[in-house]
Amino acid sequence: MPDSTNHGGASFVRALWRSRVARRLLAWTLALGLTGTVAVSLWDFRSAAAKEEAYQLSDLESLGRLVAPALAKDMWAFNQQDINVLLQALARSPHVSQLRLDVPGQPMLQMGAQQVSSHRLQHVVPIDYIEDGRLHTLGTLSLVKDLEPERAHRLQLLLQGSVVRGLVARAVIVRLPSLPVDAVGGEG
Repeated sequence: MPDSTNHGGASFVRALWRSRVARRLLAWTLALGLTGTVAVSLWDFRSAAAKEEAYQLSDLESLGRLVAPALAKDMWAFNQQDINVLLQALARSPHVSQLRLDVPGQPMLQMGAQQVSSHRLQHVVPIDYIEDGRLHTLGTLSLVKDLEPERAHRLQLLLQGSVVRGLVARAVIVRLPSLPVDAVGGEG
């Protein structure tokens, strides 16, 4: 059983801490560890962003496939009231930041956000109607998802995690010289 009154280990750690070589080895170890942590965090940030973008693009595509037939039917029948109700409901969806309906010969109809960032996803759905076996292209529906709010949130989480890891590393550096050898590496 180790003697808890033996403080010879603490003097060894203090002597080791005074050594320039030991301090440099510790500094290099911590620098490499922090660099690796930052690199892994950035990789995790980018892979999570790519997965989220793929998921959101899939949502836009699904919404487009779901809405296009009903929109084509209402456009073919010139049912402006149902077209407006459908587009307003779609514009309120959390998956859509902005939508644009482009019909040849008419002004473009835009709903949702007036401006979206350059970091966005867009899915264009052709609005086609088939009558008597003939395909009639009535226009296109563009669904846009602004990715900037989610990106800013993920970046904030990344920065918070980095700060926490930095504070933990600093606490270890400050506390290490005062720990007895038994606490640092155990007795051999």
